[in-house]
Amino acid sequence: MTLTLEIKPFVPDPSILRHPTLPKALSGCAPRVIKGKEWWDKERRAAYRESGYRCAACGADPNEANFLPRPIEAHECYDIDYLKHVAVHVRTVGLCGACHAFIHIGRSRHALSTRQLKRVLKRGMSLLRSVKVLPHWEHELLYEVVIRDKLAHKVRSRLLKEGRYRQEHFFSRFGEWTLVIGEERFTIFGGGQYVRENNGTDERGDG
Repeated sequence: MTLTLEIKPFVPDPSILRHPTLPKALSGCAPRVIKGKEWWDKERRAAYRESGYRCAACGADPNEANFLPRPIEAHECYDIDYLKHVAVHVRTVGLCGACHAFIHIGRSRHALSTRQLKRVLKRGMSLLRSVKVLPHWEHELLYEVVIRDKLAHKVRSRLLKEGRYRQEHFFSRFGEWTLVIGEERFTIFGGGQYVRENNGTDERGDG
């Protein structure tokens, strides 16, 4: 009897681009920082293999297929509850430079030229439309302002009426947060400071 191993082809998932920006309170306390280099190397390499060393969002070869050619970059994905101040690390994916720049649009608007920023925004929004997924409000706000020359306060007002922009998104950047990585929970104080619960004791860290 011959056993046949079925290998499922990799299918890119543009909905990854809807991922919100991590709250500023968690800055400096990403899983890659808290868990250390050995964990992170294993995590990111597994993500690269899973997508065949192509971009998990668009399927492109990161070194060749877009205007920001870079080696594949790892991105941590989260399930974020802004009201409860809880962020759960759900997976890590490999992304091309353009897709990664779109997700981190707040950072990209300062790091990229105006021309590059416009291309990143147009490309990312097009990918999301291709799978009929609404962008995160931060991406739509910047797209409307930069690409369509709309007034920011009017766009924000529309998103507020649609229920896509909420005040807790702003206020959630302050105060303590809980970060969940696998079975571990960390209390994040901001500024790279955190406490890990470890067998009933607190283990403090400085990211």
